Amino acid sequence: MRQAGFSQIEVLTAVGIMALLSAIAVPSVRQSWERQRAAVMKERLAAVRAAVQTYYRDTGCFPTALEDLANPGALPYCFRLESGTVNYGATPRRSNGPYVYEPILAPYGNQGNLVDWNWIYDTESTSASGFGKISAPATGNDPDGVSYASY
Repeated sequence: MRQAGFSQIEVLTAVGIMALLSAIAVPSVRQSWERQRAAVMKERLAAVRAAVQTYYRDTGCFPTALEDLANPGALPYCFRLESGTVNYGATPRRSNGPYVYEPILAPYGNQGNLVDWNWIYDTESTSASGFGKISAPATGNDPDGVSYASY
């Protein structure tokens, strides 16, 4: 009398087919996930830059730190560009903020660091071209081969 069930060959064939399908699908899913994270990085970086520009239009100067975007009452001083140089300690005009309601975190980098929002915010540069630049904290390249530093 024959017993019900699968033979060893049938089971090994099924496992082999599943392994082959997994080997094909996993890299595709991973690349899709990395593209999504890169798109989120660009989107959030654009939101932070827009908030800084709105802050600048309202107050006439750049925030001393990105946390100032969420805290409009804390405007002791700021950075202002005057004749191509940076004036540290300038007195801001009245703020109409908050410009964001919670920290906008990058999907790469130190996720737990809310102090600097994990974006690279240049307040050290003395030239107008580099001052106030916000860039991504991630190193390396996105799935398209573009450097995160160039975002």
